[in-house]
Amino acid sequence: MGNSEKTGTIHKKTAVSQGATRRDDVPPVGRVLRRAREHHGLALREVGRRIGRSSAYLSQIEHGLIRQPDPVVLLELAELYKLDFMTLAKWPAGRANPKDLQAAAIQQRFSCVEC
Repeated sequence: MGNSEKTGTIHKKTAVSQGATRRDDVPPVGRVLRRAREHHGLALREVGRRIGRSSAYLSQIEHGLIRQPDPVVLLELAELYKLDFMTLAKWPAGRANPKDLQAAAIQQRFSCVEC
């Protein structure tokens, strides 16, 4: 009786672990952005300088402290790293429609033209 109970428990834990592993297979958007930055051989400070954002803010995105970055930032990073914005916008959970995000990002980005 003791062995069958342990075996049942092991199977249950294995099933739970497998489910968690599948969700963990998709890296957070920050990890994708960090890998892209490293692939291009850029330091956080250089990226920050190029897109006009602080390296601290970019670091928080890369480390997952900011899980849903501003769409404008995603657009700027996608352009810099030569990534597809639509794919990047879909990446984090709970985001709005990527086409809406792209339109909002473009509108917000060029709204200062009237300033």
